[in-house]
Amino acid sequence: MINSRYSLTAYHLIIIIVQELPTTFNRGMLFNVGYLEALKSGDYNCFIFHDVDMIPTNDNCLYKCAYNPRHFLSGVSKWNYRLPYHGYYGGVVAFTKDQYKTINGDSNLYFGWGGEDDDLRVRILNKGYSLVRYPKFIGRYDTISHKRDSGNKANPARFKLVNTAKARQEMEGLNTAHYTVTEKVEEKLFTRIKVYINMTQMIHTAPASDWPVVKVLLKDSLAFDAEIRKQRSLKPQSSFEEPIK
Repeated sequence: MINSRYSLTAYHLIIIIVQELPTTFNRGMLFNVGYLEALKSGDYNCFIFHDVDMIPTNDNCLYKCAYNPRHFLSGVSKWNYRLPYHGYYGGVVAFTKDQYKTINGDSNLYFGWGGEDDDLRVRILNKGYSLVRYPKFIGRYDTISHKRDSGNKANPARFKLVNTAKARQEMEGLNTAHYTVTEKVEEKLFTRIKVYINMTQMIHTAPASDWPVVKVLLKDSLAFDAEIRKQRSLKPQSSFEEPIK
């Protein structure tokens, strides 16, 4: 959604990344996809990762990058214009191209709701950046009310994954994001890109030390793989082996 209070220039590129069903929603990986796809269109140096249900209310909430990664939200309407907890880093964030590359992007392992923004905060701090946020009177956002999507149930591994975020930062993230673009439509004001994410393949990018944690997600991923093969009349893919410990 584009707020009419903000004017766009020719140097802006708005990309909406849509994940193909039925695979469980993966917000962090979709941010990685948006970053990689944007760089295919130009040498952009500032990336705003934006949940589509967040609407800024203050003209001084400028969409630009800074010396440190920036969190735009200081308060949200659904939380009485507060944040759910002090370290919250979700909703709308900004990185320069080098900042996002330095932290190795978002983790690709958070299939389902929760944890990916906490993992992102760990990655930022681990690389020596500070957490910066607009003041309360500037970073106020309204939200579009909606129910959680059926394909976005809570990730049962999220808490344990956050605990290992620092240890696996270099091993998975932007450098292990594998996906297939299935549709790309260039509209007047934005580009919409639909992608297929092989959940089973991405789960197997987890380091061996995290395998006991992410293995709980395999039941859903294998069921999705079978359904997708049926829908597309694909031949069965080779089964993956567990990582060597």
